[in-house]
Amino acid sequence: MSSEDAPQSIDAALSSFFSIREGKISYLDTQTRNKMSQSIILAATGAKTKPNIVLVDEGEGQTPISMPDTILSISKNNKLSVPFVQGKFNMGGTGALPFCGKHKLQLVISKRYQNFPNNNDSLFFKWSFTVVRRENPREGRKSSMFTYLTDVNGNMLSFEADSLPIIPMTNGQEYQKMHYGTFIKLFNYSLPGGLKSNILFDLTYRLSMLIPELAHPIRIRECRNYKGHTLETTLSGLVTRLIDDRANNLEDGFPSSETFHIDGQPFKCAIYVFKSGKSANYREKEGILYVVNGQTHATVGESFFNRVNLSYLADSILVLVDCSLVDVQYREDMFMNSRDRLRRGDFVKKIEDQIEEMLKNHQGLKELNHERREAKVKARLEDDKPLKDVLQEIINKSPVLSQLLIRGNKISNPFNLNKKSGRGDEFKGKKHPTYFNSVGKIHDGCLCRSVPINHDFQIKFETDVVNDYFSRPDEQGEFFLELNGQMKPELIKHLGLFNGIATLTAKLPEEVQVNQELIFETSLSDEYIPSKFKNEIRVVTEAPQDKSSGKSGSRIQPPGKTRSKDRETPSSVGIPTIIEIYKNGWESVGMNEESGLNLMKVDESSDYFVNMDNKYLLTELKNIKDESQIKLT
Repeated sequence: MSSEDAPQSIDAALSSFFSIREGKISYLDTQTRNKMSQSIILAATGAKTKPNIVLVDEGEGQTPISMPDTILSISKNNKLSVPFVQGKFNMGGTGALPFCGKHKLQLVISKRYQNFPNNNDSLFFKWSFTVVRRENPREGRKSSMFTYLTDVNGNMLSFEADSLPIIPMTNGQEYQKMHYGTFIKLFNYSLPGGLKSNILFDLTYRLSMLIPELAHPIRIRECRNYKGHTLETTLSGLVTRLIDDRANNLEDGFPSSETFHIDGQPFKCAIYVFKSGKSANYREKEGILYVVNGQTHATVGESFFNRVNLSYLADSILVLVDCSLVDVQYREDMFMNSRDRLRRGDFVKKIEDQIEEMLKNHQGLKELNHERREAKVKARLEDDKPLKDVLQEIINKSPVLSQLLIRGNKISNPFNLNKKSGRGDEFKGKKHPTYFNSVGKIHDGCLCRSVPINHDFQIKFETDVVNDYFSRPDEQGEFFLELNGQMKPELIKHLGLFNGIATLTAKLPEEVQVNQELIFETSLSDEYIPSKFKNEIRVVTEAPQDKSSGKSGSRIQPPGKTRSKDRETPSSVGIPTIIEIYKNGWESVGMNEESGLNLMKVDESSDYFVNMDNKYLLTELKNIKDESQIKLT
């Protein structure tokens, strides 16, 4: 398993061992996934309030001699040298023990797959079993400890049997026979409050998010006294679910792909945006998932999106950041063993700054955020028209007041738009590109740029490929950047793709000098296209310049029917948008009974949501006897 001939990734292992195309279970049809899931089962048995969680893995299994050094071990490097497995911290089994009821009990049964080499193990053909439990402090110990059951000589308890009828089934059916593998039962397992219902729902959704790119389908069985059309389902991971459900749940144009490099470390992002009201079965308050080898290692809450002026999409965006290619020492700087949040440090700060910039400048997100805002507050803007007319009349008659209110930038109103195109709804990308061309003036077959040595430079490409081309789990395209004939992935600062426009932000090498000519070449790797779509860029370096004086580039219109139309330009209004919110609307704007006001930023303007059912306001109103004073208050 650790030799150079072994698969070097999870995808390669799935491709080699299970003949799965590109090692992605999203390629499998539902029937094949269901059949494959029968060898790994998660079942709930016992009482509804205190369920027993049963884990069945009909894999290689363990012998009585090997079990103390594998399943029952702590801090042993069993998997570090095996590149194609998950869970290398040796904490999976022990991590579950504190949640096993009052007595912290766990039953473990295992038998080795009989076709494996024996290696002169005298107990190779036997089952072994033990019970793990917590021992309270005694004999001078200051803390509890976990122990497992053995015979008087410290050996694992073992016995011979062809099979054991121990795999739980639904609806009171007879237990299914197990012939080899590992069986673990967690007694009275303490699930979080929101996950104590039928495990086919909330727990399955939660597991799907925690393992977004599941390597092997898992069978979920609800064996307690619940009613339903079916009491079992297949867990395939969040990414596969989103691929299956894309048409009904995701906004057009999403997911979109983004890639970036921090300190030479590569990150790939997929940005998902759910249709309004469709995110509940896929995420809770999580906004960003940091993923390594398909497992979530840290999350960032949806409030992150308020920082980038996407408040109206905050409950609908999910960003998956794939960190699988990041070097181990950098991953250690990023993740905590608890897998719930990021460590704080300079490297993580750079990552978050890059994601913030990426989201803030994403044209599709900005335009969709405006659409959501329009749906929420358009009616209120119409109600404000008389007030606007009065204010306009006052301002026109008072030059002093006009100077006070109008000086500076006006507040942007995204709804009263001149007749322009939308967010490229008519763009229909192809699964693989038929062109990928740089945009700009071409001289002698080369795009030419002059760049100050202290600046990054940006190149735009027109293409006809779908937005998730660089981040999707299957048939993914790869983008390469060469400098003077040598691959330079570390110079790619950011690559984004949305509705036919790919935007590359690249940096110059550190050793570059003024008046130096650099020849860059970009290309694609995709086994389904005949051409690599190479583009050559000649960069001539200039003396350093103050970055604040740099000119911003114009946005390229995406290809499609909207190409010839002008872009949207917002008109201006002079007063803030104030919306009254009552109890039935709290959730939509993140309020509760103690909230007073919530400000949602949209570019340079803001909307103000005022809580009319604030408990302190209602208490004040109760004490007012004069009806005429209530509205004034």
